[in-house]
Amino acid sequence: MYCVGNTLDDDRDVYGRRALFDELYEGRDRRVFLVGMRRTGKTATLLFLERRALADGRMIPLYIAPEGSETIDALRDRFANALSRRRKLLPGLPGGFLKLRKLPLDVLLLVAAESAEAAGHPLLVLIDEADALATIAESQPGVIRTLRAGLLADPSSRIILTGSRQAVRLRDDSFGLPEPLLAGFAQRTLAPVLDAAAARDLVSLRQRDGEGRVAFTDPQVALLLERTGGHPYLTQAACDQAKRLGSDPRRALDAVVASHPAAHAFQQDLERTSPSERLVLQAVMEGAPIPDWQEPFVRSLVDIGLLNGQRRLLVPVLQDFLARMGWDALPSRLSDQTVAPGASSTPTGTSPDAPERIRYRPIRVLGSGTFGEVLLMEAVSPRGVRRLVAIKLLRRGWANRAAVAERLRDEARIMALLRHRAIVRAEDIVLLDERLGVLMEYVPGIDLRDVVVQQAHPDVGLVPPRVVAEITAEVADALDVAYNRVPEGEPAPFRVLHRDIKPHNIRLTEDGEVKILDFGVAGAEFEGREHRSRAGGGGTLFYMAPERHLGRHNHPASDIFSLAVVITELASGVVPDSPWPTSPLALEACRVPMLDFMDEMGAGELIPLVAPMLEYEPRDRPTAAEVAAHARRLVRLLDGPDLRTWARRVVPLLRKDIEGNSQDPSLDSLFATAHDPQAGPTTDNLLDLPSVLAVEASTEKDP
Repeated sequence: MYCVGNTLDDDRDVYGRRALFDELYEGRDRRVFLVGMRRTGKTATLLFLERRALADGRMIPLYIAPEGSETIDALRDRFANALSRRRKLLPGLPGGFLKLRKLPLDVLLLVAAESAEAAGHPLLVLIDEADALATIAESQPGVIRTLRAGLLADPSSRIILTGSRQAVRLRDDSFGLPEPLLAGFAQRTLAPVLDAAAARDLVSLRQRDGEGRVAFTDPQVALLLERTGGHPYLTQAACDQAKRLGSDPRRALDAVVASHPAAHAFQQDLERTSPSERLVLQAVMEGAPIPDWQEPFVRSLVDIGLLNGQRRLLVPVLQDFLARMGWDALPSRLSDQTVAPGASSTPTGTSPDAPERIRYRPIRVLGSGTFGEVLLMEAVSPRGVRRLVAIKLLRRGWANRAAVAERLRDEARIMALLRHRAIVRAEDIVLLDERLGVLMEYVPGIDLRDVVVQQAHPDVGLVPPRVVAEITAEVADALDVAYNRVPEGEPAPFRVLHRDIKPHNIRLTEDGEVKILDFGVAGAEFEGREHRSRAGGGGTLFYMAPERHLGRHNHPASDIFSLAVVITELASGVVPDSPWPTSPLALEACRVPMLDFMDEMGAGELIPLVAPMLEYEPRDRPTAAEVAAHARRLVRLLDGPDLRTWARRVVPLLRKDIEGNSQDPSLDSLFATAHDPQAGPTTDNLLDLPSVLAVEASTEKDP
């Protein structure tokens, strides 16, 4: 049974979604755009339809996840990979992945349609997170015309896309094209909550004996469902948290709302509201009347599942989240005209506070994510000594939210106490414009993701197996130290798990140094740890081990599995585009062709290293120390350039291209007052960052 992507028992039925799935699979509408809130099961919907098509053989499914693709070439590779996975069902394909990726996207789509026609079965095209298509179209509008012509070439095919409200841009002519991608698509909204009977059945399923199960009284069940509104993810996650914490539903639900998955989902949905929709939500939460001119925005909020037909919050705990965050920390990413064309609206705005002066000069934004940005800053000592540092800065308002502030302090403590050459060093926690930040060493270079994206560069190509082995040894050794080494002066190991190993979080310098970034979702056990949530949370879907998808998080072997996925990506150039299966047979069906393809790409020497790391059972995978030892043996045995020699050639080349083509957000959007990045360190652009660790050390309580 499936509930928003998490397996309860098996695939005998799809919990609360049977009618929807039948309609999508067999209904009259062959072109459907499925829109819904985060964590309501959109991806699980497509994956179930894929399995159903493979089981009955009536259609040939192509699952494509364009999220993370930034160019039409990257999108073409996702389609090529999806087609190559169906080679047995499409015998007319001209070769495997390597040949398919050489075809332009329009030709590739035509080949798909012709191969399906020759096979005698229509295509079932499943495009997950279609918001990414709109992002690509911003710089390459022609991709809309190419996709529309290619996808609709076969009238018998069935096309289902999922996305949030950001993807509504694919429905209009904002890209300057005569025909939008979603013209002729029926829109379906995935209901974010279950009805009362189904919600109670879900709690009953979670009350059985076993891991993550808990027994609630009838009043406790009523309280839980009142607060979740019957949201399946929140309901089942609260049951699991109650078991882990030994607590009542209210405290368990507080822990869920504070966890990364729920916080990320709420943030994404609230940021995708327009200014007038926010006025409606505020009026609903305050019990105030809603003016007539706001009626179009009431309807739009009902359509996306934030309000119910009685004009109440469909998921009441959303109000708790918003009370902690505040609207200022959730910038509106949509205009009133986008969500309700033709409706009248009233502009709103806030006045920023003035910043303090500090000893650091902001230079540029290095990156951004769910909780904030990473800034490059120049530190200037009172005597004029300068150095570059990085500051991971929370979005405005998160500093007032206890769980997030605790997580940030934990991350700083972990990174400060873990001493390893491959772990980025943290120095302090600071306060900037009432925003908490971790002050860290600056690591110039590129992420491994940049290497994978640029492998088509004629001077780069695939990463040599010896270099992959050396990177693996460094990362595995750091993971071993984080989990097993007893730091100086400490009574026991910290037992740190990273839980988000992926190319984006592994940095490479020009001298061949490897650095693991972002312990923000790490789990650890040590004195002084404030954030005690064991919800797991965090991580990146396509790199997660099977047990992570099933809710079992605290195991070092999960990081080993993620590292194996990174190795295969570096060695083969194929970016994972779907989650790993959660059953042993399905996992093996994915693992074998991936290892075979590595062999085809000239990285067969790495298979004995990678294969055990991709075992289904965590107990069957090698430890981090064993992986590091095996990788070092390969480094000694393999031919080719070593890591330092290769990095000194490749990193400056890619760094120049990446930084030359990057469009960093303006610093003006991050500070209350603009700063001149070209100015020298004068008294007008130097800021003083007070240490939060020093200020709060005297007030911290024992965990």
